[in-house]
Amino acid sequence: MPPGADIVIARDGSVVIRSSLRHTIVTLLLACVLALGVVWAFLRSATAALAAAIVVPCCLIASLGPMHLAGFGLDNLSLMALTVVTGLVVDDAIVVIENIMRHRALGLSIEDAAIMGGSEVVFTLLSITISVLAVFAPIGLAPGLTGRLFGEFAGTVGIAVTVSLVLSCVVTPCLTATLLRLTEARHPARSGNAPSEEESRVAGLYPRILDLCLLHPGKTVLLLPLTLLVALILFARMPKIVFPKQDIGIVSGGSRADGATLEDTRARIARFSRVMLSDPAVSHVVAYLDTSEGSSHGMVFATLRDMTDRRDSAATIARRIAAAMRHERHGEYHAQAPGNLMTRVGSNSSGLSYILRSDDERLPGPAARRLARALRRHPEFTNVEEDSDPPGESLSFAINRDIAARLGVTPQVIGSALSDAFGQITASVVYSWRGQYNVVMTLQDQFLHDPALLRNFWVSPSGGSASGSAASNTIRVTTQGAAGGSSALAATAFRNQIANALAGGVTASTGAAVATGTETLVPLSMVATLAPTLDPASVTHLGYASSASIALDLAPGVSLERAHAIIDAESRALSLPAALSGVLQSDEGDAGKSTQDSEMLVLGAIVAVYLTLGILYENPFHPLTILSTVPSAGIGAVLGLDLFGLPFSGMAVVAMLLLTGISLKNAIMLVDFAVLAQRTRALTPRAAIREAALLRLRPILMTTGAAALGALPLAVMGGYGMELRQPLGIALIGGLVVSQIQTMLTTPALYMLIAHLQAASRAYRARRVGEKAKGRGCDAPHDHGKRR
Repeated sequence: MPPGADIVIARDGSVVIRSSLRHTIVTLLLACVLALGVVWAFLRSATAALAAAIVVPCCLIASLGPMHLAGFGLDNLSLMALTVVTGLVVDDAIVVIENIMRHRALGLSIEDAAIMGGSEVVFTLLSITISVLAVFAPIGLAPGLTGRLFGEFAGTVGIAVTVSLVLSCVVTPCLTATLLRLTEARHPARSGNAPSEEESRVAGLYPRILDLCLLHPGKTVLLLPLTLLVALILFARMPKIVFPKQDIGIVSGGSRADGATLEDTRARIARFSRVMLSDPAVSHVVAYLDTSEGSSHGMVFATLRDMTDRRDSAATIARRIAAAMRHERHGEYHAQAPGNLMTRVGSNSSGLSYILRSDDERLPGPAARRLARALRRHPEFTNVEEDSDPPGESLSFAINRDIAARLGVTPQVIGSALSDAFGQITASVVYSWRGQYNVVMTLQDQFLHDPALLRNFWVSPSGGSASGSAASNTIRVTTQGAAGGSSALAATAFRNQIANALAGGVTASTGAAVATGTETLVPLSMVATLAPTLDPASVTHLGYASSASIALDLAPGVSLERAHAIIDAESRALSLPAALSGVLQSDEGDAGKSTQDSEMLVLGAIVAVYLTLGILYENPFHPLTILSTVPSAGIGAVLGLDLFGLPFSGMAVVAMLLLTGISLKNAIMLVDFAVLAQRTRALTPRAAIREAALLRLRPILMTTGAAALGALPLAVMGGYGMELRQPLGIALIGGLVVSQIQTMLTTPALYMLIAHLQAASRAYRARRVGEKAKGRGCDAPHDHGKRR
């Protein structure tokens, strides 16, 4: 290291990753403990709680092998998937264990209770698992960024529920029977399954409410379209984002100024760095000049202290730094908190951008500056920064081809001469034992800053394309006279050959080839007209089109739809050229497609579940009864997010899919038991669904409570990654509470109503068949007479 130089770790991204993984693992462990606590609270049996405590970790550990074979790792999304799937895994164990304990309480032996309790719910668990797989199939197969982000999440959930199905059908009955045998051998008088006072009160209240709903099924079912309407209204008014922006401990900023030199930009960036370092939440600052965007651009990156050492989020710190730079009049400053996903266009690193594109490179820049000035008047945008500099001064060349042709100067000669002068072409390479060095040909510094040099620029009319053994013009030696003796010509030619050989020979450059004799040069101003113009200082391309972007920061509570509507209105008011096209992009891509993609994912999951259940039950109406629980789960999720002021994001879509699986599980337990009771015991639909609702009340309450408490750590745990965990946990808890209440009331009523409609339809078809048979019987003698 040179004297005075030192190496300091300014940014370590692994710190945020390790902290986020640590918080996710703690959340997973808490979810398991809380879910198992629900089993013990409802069954009040250490045997049942111990069986679930053994099965659930074994299921999660056994899922790691298939995850590894599928190429999945233990990252935030996969660990979060294992956390939320804990509720589903516990549900499978609860269904089996509760059914075994119920049969044991009825007086069956341990072996008979385990066999009957496990065999009764095999088809139910199979239906539940296939439904969950059908729910997550659309998101796992989704194209684009959604599929890449949540494909691993969906795959982890699918693997875990499949492993849970196998363990629940094979291991859980055997394990429960073994633990029951050991427990009853030590404590023969302990039943461990007597209902508590609270359960007895609920068990006495619920039958009365259920009988009232079954007495008026039509009125009860009216809650379903009302719930769906309320869910759609709430969803339409909610602010929507593509993906929550995570706090990764970084604040990025930049500065620009019109026509600034590198020295001016360096001074501005130094002031910006000092302001960032003065903030108590900043630990390190790295700054550099963004010369790729011109001499007026500079970037600054601040590494924040750990979240345990600061109270404010990265977004709050960025707003505070930007406010501290507003008094600076030497340039424009911006600061923002980037997330894990960033789509940069130009020098913009903001999370939201409006991009203008056109085939004409002169249109995007001025249009972006006009639109940015108009958007700054709207309070919905807290920061508006256009990513385009005003046009700079330049010189345009207009070659007079007639004069140039008479003088023998071709456009290629002019271009090669200007390229040699200003293009910084490598003339030669010098090799040494330490390495190699490029010899770059350029003008001296005093000529590079004066445009008047071009008026005194001379070109050679004898040049042409370098080929064969033609000498290069990388180093040119000229004589003072146009004519001379043969000895002078020979000396000039010799000096030119030596000079060209020293410059690298025939491959020294691609400039115009010249004769090695005396040359006659032509002033550039004689063959071309020089005119000052204004051209873009830099041109950004998106694809094949020129583009300019506007970095936008939305005020709290402002949705992407509202921002897009304001931008469209201002674009029409400014009468921007028709050749321009604009698109609103976020860190994850096109924000305009996010809502549509979310709706298609949920719709695809519902269609997949309907087809799957229709095949399993061989009935088109039972899947409708089961799917009627989905709107209530959706309204609960949206209400929960709205109550805590969170927008609807991709994590909310994942929560909706999980809620769909859990609510389907509760409805499947009711419908499956009722269908079985009708087939085996010839019960009426009302009696079958009433008995199913009363017998399945406790396992449904247990599964819902386990899933809700399993999601509670997601909602309350802070630290890195909480931007992903909190909306997922809040949406799950809200959806489970609302779905639980409505499922136990509307599902039995809808089942009975559909059964009545099916019975009426069968009776109508039988009557029609009888009338047709009767008509054919009356017409038979007449036909016989005619034939005779």
